Amino acid sequence: MVIQLINTGERTGRLGEMFEQIADFYDPEIEYTMRNLTSLLEPAMLLVMGGIVTFIALSVLLPIFNLINVIRR
Repeated sequence: MVIQLINTGERTGRLGEMFEQIADFYDPEIEYTMRNLTSLLEPAMLLVMGGIVTFIALSVLLPIFNLINVIRR
């Protein structure tokens, strides 16, 4: 469809108007796709951030626990 609109715009000399029609057609579709993509990406980002926080917490707490075990012996 885009190629046909561009060809028509070139033939009639109204290429700018055809690009506006293409943009008007695809703008809601792109917005819908981006909304779906971000809704799918949100849980993945939460899992990644949870993993990072867990790693940092373990890297701080494990040496403390090891030190407590050494002191008790």
